[in-house]
Amino acid sequence: MPGAKVVARQNITAPKECNRLSIKEAKMANMDLGDVTIHYEEVGHGPTAFILCESDHMTWGPKAHDHRYPGGDNMIPELNHWKADIGRAIYWEYPGKGESSEPAKYSLPFAASALARLIDKLGVTKPIVYGLEWGGVLAQEYALDYPEQCAALVLDSASPELNEAASEPWYKQAYSRLEDPVSFPERPKYSKFVCRVFGSMYERPMTPRLHNIKSPTFILAGAKDTATRGAGGSVIMSRQIKGSQLKIFDEGGHGLIRERPREIQPLVVEFLRKHGVI
Repeated sequence: MPGAKVVARQNITAPKECNRLSIKEAKMANMDLGDVTIHYEEVGHGPTAFILCESDHMTWGPKAHDHRYPGGDNMIPELNHWKADIGRAIYWEYPGKGESSEPAKYSLPFAASALARLIDKLGVTKPIVYGLEWGGVLAQEYALDYPEQCAALVLDSASPELNEAASEPWYKQAYSRLEDPVSFPERPKYSKFVCRVFGSMYERPMTPRLHNIKSPTFILAGAKDTATRGAGGSVIMSRQIKGSQLKIFDEGGHGLIRERPREIQPLVVEFLRKHGVI
């Protein structure tokens, strides 16, 4: 495997409103993995880290069209909260997304391998991978492909499969998104890749493989999630992943870490302590 090269972009200080923890070092950098360069942002140090696998499109930061996050112009303020409990927190952008470079060929296993290699190069030996929406699909693939590396898994507003009616619109979005660059400013090949993976989850569901996930897994779902059409996908995951824990929010929608970040965090921390991860 080619050697990795880290290119630091800048050191920044957290905004005044982020006063829960004083940040002395907050890094925004690019990691050259040889076949792709990954942009990441992190606070803290140590072998244990909270790692956010975010949505498929830009919903956090200056490029976001959805400003429900408390992140401001970068991810550092929100990561700062997780650092307080875990010691280190990292946000990364998938191959082809945001400031990460495009791969020669898109695939879900390749994206999972990029995450595994990034984790390795950053010296994280106990990664706590939080998969949000599309990130939940990628996080499932990562946990399946790298079971010895994944210390814990959190799946938020995710699903391992789609029925036929839910999958069809994704194939159409592979092209309709390209006509709306304001809402979906991502690279065309990346955007089509995401939509096609979602669409294929009817013919190629992840469900039959989920019993192979061995990491402690916390599943979060909103009963009023219109994107996943309720908590059905989360229930399926909880039944297939042995020892997993499911929490359904009766009034919850799509993207619970966005909707109620300070309510979600203590629940996740409690789960991690229960399993001896932190």
